[in-house]
Amino acid sequence: MNVLALDCACVTGWATLINGNIRSGIQNMRGKANESAGMKYLRFDSWLKEMGSIGIFDVIFYEKPHHLPGNAIESMNGFITGIHRYVAAMNQIPHTRPINFQAVSPGTIKKFATGKGNTDKTGMMAWFTKEMGRKPLSSDEADAYALLLFACNELGEKP
Repeated sequence: MNVLALDCACVTGWATLINGNIRSGIQNMRGKANESAGMKYLRFDSWLKEMGSIGIFDVIFYEKPHHLPGNAIESMNGFITGIHRYVAAMNQIPHTRPINFQAVSPGTIKKFATGKGNTDKTGMMAWFTKEMGRKPLSSDEADAYALLLFACNELGEKP
């Protein structure tokens, strides 16, 4: 089973399980100062299509927006809308498996990874460093990796 885990934000954390191999990283969706605010959504949509070219995902898990300030929640909801567009488009292409998606609360992800649902960014990065043996590129990568492991656990997949 191929899984994509996303911590959607202007710097999006991602982690994939494709054919048994795990990869993770970050993707910057921020634009230039003179760009319209909507460009980050077009950038996200384009990047998501690129991610789909490395493997057909059976399921996408993403972090559910939760108690964020105005602009952050607006951005996150825009990115999640992009996930919905991507899933809808991929489900319409003949000869592909339907893609499912699931939102997971940040507290659930943190509790799964560290045992504490209120772990801060520093704690998640420390967990990632211990788990992976290297520092994460950002807390976004740490969150996405934790979400991928959570997804694998929920799906009965061995990472």
